[in-house]
Amino acid sequence: LKTRQNRAPVALTAVVQGSIGNIAGAQSDIVLANTWVPGSHEVINCKGGTIRPAVPASVADDVAVPSVPDTLIYLEDVTGVKIRNCVLEGSTFGIFAVGGGHHRIRDNSIDAASTAVAFLASHYNSLTNNSLSATVSSVSVTNGSTGNLVLGNELVFKPGPDQRFAPGVPILAGYQYQLITGSNPIGGVVNIIVNGELKQVPATVDNFAENTRVLQNTVHNDGGTNGIGFAVRSRGSKA
Repeated sequence: LKTRQNRAPVALTAVVQGSIGNIAGAQSDIVLANTWVPGSHEVINCKGGTIRPAVPASVADDVAVPSVPDTLIYLEDVTGVKIRNCVLEGSTFGIFAVGGGHHRIRDNSIDAASTAVAFLASHYNSLTNNSLSATVSSVSVTNGSTGNLVLGNELVFKPGPDQRFAPGVPILAGYQYQLITGSNPIGGVVNIIVNGELKQVPATVDNFAENTRVLQNTVHNDGGTNGIGFAVRSRGSKA
């Protein structure tokens, strides 16, 4: 990443569409009032700039207080989004992908209170050469996600109180993994709320997270409970 310089932040008061370059120019700092929801094949190249929420995540009386918005970038049923050279900070969730896939996320620094990058039922994504830090999971690959590559990243545990499991839903994760892959062994749905809209991701008993490749990553887990976990209903994965 290029060295950051002091720049006036750009306040965005609606869900953002289009690339950062088109909105704010190269190396601009962007403050999101709502979660950014890109379309398929969009390119987000911050060129070293920062994306952060209007209200950062915090802790009050040892209880986690989510950021506003709680998620910076949400990829729902889209394909081929590229996110690179960005600093994502201050949020509860950094990048949350549900459905779709073939995304390329590389050369970013993502610091999140709960989860830095999550793939739910999202396939054939690559997560390469990023610096990721979080309390619950630096990387989460769950709910039938297939063929994802996690390569050459730095994963750092960040101490803190229990955090949300998914965007918009006040259910605590109750675990800590630097990288976790698996699927819910109990049939049902995972509820996600982004920008006031509910998304339900099915979790079936035959739903496996498959063929996740975890290669050449550096894990800093001082004070954490787990490093890399291939959990329930995960198969064909390797690290």
